[in-house]
Amino acid sequence: MEVHIGGRNTRRFITKAAKRDLACCQPTRHGEEAVMTVDDYLTNAIRRLGGALRGPTVGGERDSILSTLAESDRPRRRATAAEWSENPKQLSVLAADGSWKVRVVAAANPFTPGAALTDLADDRVSKVRLATAGNLSTPGTTLESLSLSGDHDIRTVVAGNWSTPPECLVRLSKDRIARVRQAVGTNEMA
Repeated sequence: MEVHIGGRNTRRFITKAAKRDLACCQPTRHGEEAVMTVDDYLTNAIRRLGGALRGPTVGGERDSILSTLAESDRPRRRATAAEWSENPKQLSVLAADGSWKVRVVAAANPFTPGAALTDLADDRVSKVRLATAGNLSTPGTTLESLSLSGDHDIRTVVAGNWSTPPECLVRLSKDRIARVRQAVGTNEMA
């Protein structure tokens, strides 16, 4: 496989044999070679490494792909990095992303550090707060503050979170909304 790396608009040049290996992508043809953009290459790498992104690092390829995705200018790619990353430093950066869609995914990742989750609990977007409330890694003090939310959906998720402190669950078991009380009843740690 022949690879030419340039500036921001980097292109990957792939021979016919490699093209057959990456049949799920349809690059444009220039004579004997097919041209594939970096985004197409990353998409194919994610498809190829589907299981590898979930498992342990193999030769650094997983970390390299996740770092590239985290630095992308596309929110969807940063969200993919937030979903699969286990790197607390990278997740802290993604938790402060400008796109709420990336922050939601970072808030749901169990490897996101507690400090980042505490910041996400105060996010202006309710979906981010909801994802934070459902994360088992969210600190107890943060769950306590989320349990005081005026949004009954957030209180319901906090009531179902196994990491919620017992005194908080006692308070939620007396909530005026039946769904919140039911969530406390289904919480195995209650």
